[in-house]
Amino acid sequence: MRHGKKVAKLGKTASHRKALLKNLCNELFRHKRIVTTLPKAKAARGAAERLLMYAKQGDLAARRILISRLGKKKLLLTNKNVDDKKLMQRSVITELIEEIGPKLKELDTQRQAKNPKYTGGGYTRVLKLGQRKGDAANLAILEIVGYENVHIDRQTKAAEEKEAKEKRKLSLAERIKAKKEELQKSK
Repeated sequence: MRHGKKVAKLGKTASHRKALLKNLCNELFRHKRIVTTLPKAKAARGAAERLLMYAKQGDLAARRILISRLGKKKLLLTNKNVDDKKLMQRSVITELIEEIGPKLKELDTQRQAKNPKYTGGGYTRVLKLGQRKGDAANLAILEIVGYENVHIDRQTKAAEEKEAKEKRKLSLAERIKAKKEELQKSK
């Protein structure tokens, strides 16, 4: 009988599945929101919830568990210019414990005020997106609750940077045009 064996296999070996879930959790904590297939999102949700519970505790034991579960040699920072891999790995763990953890504690206190029977959890959300064009796989967004606007803020910031870059290009084009006119006048 298969009692207690409801692990989503995802068509992978145990080691590959473990690495996949670790990478999905790393990217989720780094970007606060990821787009993946629905079965992978549902499988990663449980692992991410457990890690977020440890981040919420924030003590030394929780920090060590997070370091062991999230890996030691993966580049985890958004700033790829740092050469020291251990420093990069620790910075994501620190962000997880110092930024995300307290926010989740606040969320817990709000939920307990509304419902005294609340025991914790519900820190991630899976939103269905529809089917991917190439292989018709069901896509989903996996995000941390409370960080919905982070993605929108990043998009607006990227759009503003793109507009500023285009303005600089236009001004450069205008400068080149002016220099060409000066050269033609001098001839």
